[in-house]
Amino acid sequence: MIDNPTAAWLADLARESLAVSGVEQITDAQLDAVSFIGLGGDSLRAFSLIGSAAARGVRLRVADLLADVPLGQVLQRAATAQPVDGTVGAARPAVRSGDPVPTASVSSMQEGLWLGNRILGDAPYCLVFACHLTGELQPTLLEQAIRQTARRHDGLRTVFPISGGRVTRQVTDLEPTLERLPYDSVAALAEQVRREPFALARRPPIRFALTSSGPQRHALVLAVHHILLDGWSIALVLREIFARYDALVTGERYEPGPSVPADAYDGWLRQRRAEGAVAGQLAFWKHQLDGVPESLELPSNKLRAPLRDARGARVPVDLGPELTGRVRAAAATAGITTTAFMLAALGLTVARHTDVERLVIGMPVAGRPPELAELVGLTVNLLPVRVDVRPDASVADHLSTVHRSLVASLDNDAVPFAEIVDALGVVSSARQHPLAQIAFGVHHDVVPAAIPSRFLDIEVEEGHGGGSQYDLELFLNRAEPTLAGHLEYATDVWDARDAAGFLAGWTAALAALAGDPGARLDSIRCIGAEGRARLDALAVGGVDEASDRAGSLDDWFRAQVARTPDAPAVRDGAVTLSYAELDRAVTRQADALRQAGVAVGDRVLVACPPSVAEVVAVLGVVRTGAAYCGLDRQAPAARIAQILGTLRPRAVLGADADSPATRVGARLVPTWHPDWSATRATDAAAAEDAVGADADGVQADPATRLAYVAFTSGSTGGPKGVCVPHRGVQRLVTGLPRYAPLGPGDRVLRMSPLSFDASTLEIWGALLTGAAVEIGPADLGDPGELGRFVSERGITAAWFTAGLFRLLVDFALDRLGGLRVLLTGGDVVSAAHVRAVLDRHPGLTVVNGYGPTENTTFTTVHPMRSAAEVDDPVPIGRPVAGTGIHILDAHQREVPPGAVGELYTSGVGLAAGYLDDPERTAAAFGRFCPDLPERLYRTGDLVRLAADGTVRFLGRRDHQVKVRGFRIELDEIRSAVLRAAGGGVADCLVLTAGRDSSDKQLVAAVVPAAGAPRPDPAALIGELGAVLPAYMVPRKWAVLSELPVTPNGKIDRDAIVRLAATPAHSSARQS
Repeated sequence: MIDNPTAAWLADLARESLAVSGVEQITDAQLDAVSFIGLGGDSLRAFSLIGSAAARGVRLRVADLLADVPLGQVLQRAATAQPVDGTVGAARPAVRSGDPVPTASVSSMQEGLWLGNRILGDAPYCLVFACHLTGELQPTLLEQAIRQTARRHDGLRTVFPISGGRVTRQVTDLEPTLERLPYDSVAALAEQVRREPFALARRPPIRFALTSSGPQRHALVLAVHHILLDGWSIALVLREIFARYDALVTGERYEPGPSVPADAYDGWLRQRRAEGAVAGQLAFWKHQLDGVPESLELPSNKLRAPLRDARGARVPVDLGPELTGRVRAAAATAGITTTAFMLAALGLTVARHTDVERLVIGMPVAGRPPELAELVGLTVNLLPVRVDVRPDASVADHLSTVHRSLVASLDNDAVPFAEIVDALGVVSSARQHPLAQIAFGVHHDVVPAAIPSRFLDIEVEEGHGGGSQYDLELFLNRAEPTLAGHLEYATDVWDARDAAGFLAGWTAALAALAGDPGARLDSIRCIGAEGRARLDALAVGGVDEASDRAGSLDDWFRAQVARTPDAPAVRDGAVTLSYAELDRAVTRQADALRQAGVAVGDRVLVACPPSVAEVVAVLGVVRTGAAYCGLDRQAPAARIAQILGTLRPRAVLGADADSPATRVGARLVPTWHPDWSATRATDAAAAEDAVGADADGVQADPATRLAYVAFTSGSTGGPKGVCVPHRGVQRLVTGLPRYAPLGPGDRVLRMSPLSFDASTLEIWGALLTGAAVEIGPADLGDPGELGRFVSERGITAAWFTAGLFRLLVDFALDRLGGLRVLLTGGDVVSAAHVRAVLDRHPGLTVVNGYGPTENTTFTTVHPMRSAAEVDDPVPIGRPVAGTGIHILDAHQREVPPGAVGELYTSGVGLAAGYLDDPERTAAAFGRFCPDLPERLYRTGDLVRLAADGTVRFLGRRDHQVKVRGFRIELDEIRSAVLRAAGGGVADCLVLTAGRDSSDKQLVAAVVPAAGAPRPDPAALIGELGAVLPAYMVPRKWAVLSELPVTPNGKIDRDAIVRLAATPAHSSARQS
């Protein structure tokens, strides 16, 4: 209850700050019953009321005003508390500056902007405004008004020279002029004005330009560096210029009163320090921001340079009256401000995109008391607001948590942002804004949309300086009937499509948060309508043409035999089998297997090297209804023993009599002989009729029967036997026409080990399309030899691992011209090598094929037909036919398009599971996601869906590289190493060693360029230290003649780690 004079005039101040045009004044009864927020208050109005009260000696706190307590109680408590200076109701003495000095120190915010300008240039800090003037204009009087305004405010005549090694602030007698330029468009004029560089040390960084498109139509463009003015000051300057202009037109005297000198702000800051505000609040910030990541990486298609590009762009934001009304109503119901509500939605959207649940968002605040309201200068401060996103929280809990965090931050605004950064020990970086890479602000016509004048209609439009201080900035104007503003983004991170997608997710989050307050937060996915359509299309994948064709792989092969009986099916040196001859040999092989006891559902080990015999063996096993399993004969004995113990094969093809397979009861069965193709087996008809019933005699869908078992390494335990059904292979083959069309006349290189799932493509991709399998060289001497083989044998389609592909391009580029389709993958594919081969051989298609063995060779593909369309990094592309792609977060819920998540896949390509391993099968395959009904396989790979519809590979979830909260892009470090070496390094690979963050280290392997001296790792460390933060400089190095590869052709990372050494203690080893 308001019962004393102090509380009464505080109530009057509150009514003024809460006044809304057309709404009746707030009554005493409302003050006693309703909170400040419930009466329409927010953080901006709270600061206004706090400033007005402080000017008269009473202290109010943001936390008290924004609490869910009747406003009358808050005012009553403040009125009865001890006033800050012993007086109540009297105005506090104004902050005064000392005697003018020619040079003064700059604020920490100005110093930060100056340092940023030195690195990034003017663009991120250039503020541009265009005043559209309608009416008869006298340009000479307008220039006089500009000059008079500058004489009154020393902030407009300030330069920033270096003195004693530090930037300083110095007031000069230099006044801005009005440049008159003939431009047809205001946008073109603004572009010209903003592009002219500022000379901070020599001239005040402010410019005015005027253009006219007719007697009554003009535009005044203002471009100013943020180091000089903030938005509040720009509004003051524009109002005064046009007030002076009106006075000059009429001849009246303009008397605005004394100005506030620029150094008054310094005096106010010193006063706050003397009162202990800064020291007391530093402890709050250290506690509040404990454990938050220093850096937040927005998911991007682009590799960021060590020195970030300063360019930026904007997209407009307009929530519209309907959503604006819902947001305001929901915020009022929750007892929080509209600003807090929108911040909660922003934090949730960022969390969904980054998979980070504890983050910092910077919020600019005015940073000036009422007595400095007329100061023209820079007083803004950036508050790092902590936002926690807990998946198990309710909507109401999330809104309340963000509101409390925002209020606490606003209540501790005395500490300059730079001092918070220093106190936390944040490592500065030239690639990002420190601590807060995302900014959010809500203001109420800081720079008004219209300025009053007796002679001109003046509309003010905010322009864009062409840069961005942050990776992402969202700024809104609190207006009626809609909230509108802009989203600004760094163009070295995102493009317009990325920004638009993020905005759609944010508006979806706003709508969802305005719904059921009891809903769980993890049910809100921040996915707009367009984003939902994109995800649904990705989940469906391509049309599975295999679903229209019944039968087994053997049925499909025999259908191809009927179509092209005389076409070559397999070639091995001088031996060529037609489709009809191969079919007869397959029947003989199947007969031999059946005689050895092999039946439908059994498993057969195939130990043949790539050869005619191997192809016959594989097709013969399939014809019996059994499943084949390739064995690498060079594998360690212990691994072979593990595989055989799990596989328990009924028979073995291509092994010696002393094969370990015989120790598990498997029968040795003879393999192909040239005579097999000459005559048809006598029991062929019986053999054909035998396939189709399982062991119990029940007819089964042959497409669901197992075709093969492929053993892959397990992260724990022994090898895992991946059980792949016929339909998985069929789906692989029917999808080929979209990216790798094969048919009669094509020759497909057969070179991969049968235990490697690329062999599925090499064998079945050829034999089910009418192409020929071309058996590759048994002993690969060098890339040049393989290149000659490809050229001389007329190979038209081939699969090479990413590592082998690089070597072929480096050493046999000219030999690849006969290829129509070159498929590669299994590791990160080099964009430079793809461009090189496409430049050299027009008409060639290079396909980046991605996929785990558990989804039958390929899950996604990305065909590239010209060097111009090759992105770096190379995307893994779009799903193949019959395959669904799903990108889920750590809680197995869908993420928005563009967000980082783990790739899950679904569809007919999925394996049946791991052989006799229900525990690991259940962990990898299942209906994990409550948003999706499908059976899924979790790949463990981190990806994002880019705006162009392609999937981008980011790394492994279980090997994600993070140091001190920074997600490190290893390709970025690799690029820096190559630049630092200045041409002395031909190739480089950067990887990590260590099991967890406590012992994780960066390791670099370098290959010297031909004829170059051996690279010196210690020297490279010194070079890198000049362009990369310390946490991004590898400390262990290996200098190698070439990057080692595994038997499957992948980079042998374990070998590199073993060879690496620390240059400071031992020389890097040469291999």
